[in-house]
Amino acid sequence: MIRQLDNGVKVIELGRGTTYISQILVGGDKTSSGICFGNNPNISEEGMNGDEVIIEITDIKGAVSYVKSLITLIETWNSEDTSPYIQELKKAINTINEGK
Repeated sequence: MIRQLDNGVKVIELGRGTTYISQILVGGDKTSSGICFGNNPNISEEGMNGDEVIIEITDIKGAVSYVKSLITLIETWNSEDTSPYIQELKKAINTINEGK
């Protein structure tokens, strides 16, 4: 669910199955330029009503930064059973960031 706080800040709540996520495509191209979060399952440019939140990602470094923040978030919930996988994710995203 996307909701707005009294001060105008929008909050995107993920994990309860109430928020829909879609890729934003550039024109007729199949290149994604961002991620759209919305309360409507049929997210499209024509169907947006102003409640949506778009994260525009303009290059791979922006995407890597976003993914790193998600990995860090997951790490705070981490158990010893998943720690090796978190380390593998960090290594992989750093390799992508370095362009290797």
